[in-house]
Amino acid sequence: MDKIVKDQLMEAGINVEEAVNRFMGNEVLLERFLKKFLEDPYYGKLTEAISKGEREDAFIAAHTLKGVCGNLAFTQLFPLFVQQVNFMRKDKWEDAIAMMPEITREYDKTVGVIQKYYGQS
Repeated sequence: MDKIVKDQLMEAGINVEEAVNRFMGNEVLLERFLKKFLEDPYYGKLTEAISKGEREDAFIAAHTLKGVCGNLAFTQLFPLFVQQVNFMRKDKWEDAIAMMPEITREYDKTVGVIQKYYGQS
């Protein structure tokens, strides 16, 4: 992974150094997981469940995304999902739903950079 890619990922809210450390120094493995993130269905499941009022499905999707974003050191998305899951656990659904525009902005930014460098050609 070259410096330009690392810098772009960092600007998109991915702590590359932390993520590489989680993958025991294996950048190729991290890159493979970044590619897999592009195929992850849980953001779509979250938005669909929220639009349908399916609270249990929304919670499962948000909780899953929290874990994935934490493991991949997504420093902007992870705390948003932590907060959203906490709202859901406290039955503060209006607050959890109100977070979606900010989550969507950060998600789109993160996915955009990953897609730029690791998307299918």
